[in-house]
Amino acid sequence: APQKRLERTAIGFSPLRRAALAVVQVPTDFNMDSEAALLIANFQGVELRMQKITGLATDLCTPESYLPARKNVRDAAEALNVNNYCSVVGLACTSMSFTLGPEIVDAELKIAHPKAKPVDMARSQVKAIRTLGCTVIGLVTPYIDAFHNNNINMLESGGDVTVASSVNLGLVKDEWTSMVDQQTITDAVKEVIRMADTPLDAVVLGCSAFRVCVPGYISELETETGVSIVTSTQAFYWNCLRTGGVEDQIDGYGRLFQEF
Repeated sequence: APQKRLERTAIGFSPLRRAALAVVQVPTDFNMDSEAALLIANFQGVELRMQKITGLATDLCTPESYLPARKNVRDAAEALNVNNYCSVVGLACTSMSFTLGPEIVDAELKIAHPKAKPVDMARSQVKAIRTLGCTVIGLVTPYIDAFHNNNINMLESGGDVTVASSVNLGLVKDEWTSMVDQQTITDAVKEVIRMADTPLDAVVLGCSAFRVCVPGYISELETETGVSIVTSTQAFYWNCLRTGGVEDQIDGYGRLFQEF
């Protein structure tokens, strides 16, 4: 049969990538795979590489599950490092991020990707809140009380943010969190706003397993409630993109992506 090898001069190549994001996540977060792909598709030339963290002791969202997991984070990140391809490397789990702490997270990610810039989901929440200029906020999480209170402490640790009211669902598994419907989350946001003794600047939806980082939902919730909305997944990928030098602004994912 006829066969021909093209000359190199006859081959067209796509432009070089603008940024490549290496993201490690817990295996029980069933929403981020689809949500992240939809979001990143808005940014031409940005590549997303994702890897599950394996070897966790249990599938429970508890400190006991996450505290021994630092090497698991490194191993997952190393699986994504081919020839220093990625410019940003991130841990995409809010509760694991604030349980391990920024020093451990950065140390493990930098071992795996020495030339990439490290980010995590917990610090992305804080960066998003500060960028929006918010100081008095509400918080909605699916967590058990201990994790919920740790999330509050993390948000308030810088001294410039006050969590004025909060609601938590007491769920111990990400699998259950992924099944919570949007109406329940919307109602929880409204309850947090109602409970607060002072007007809120923003409400944070903590945990990437919440199914909330979908086209239109965040912006519609902001319009309905009159406050800024920050979600874990939204803030994380906004931080990844901006850290990677991608400054495009898009609609549908809240003020954070539309204005900053």
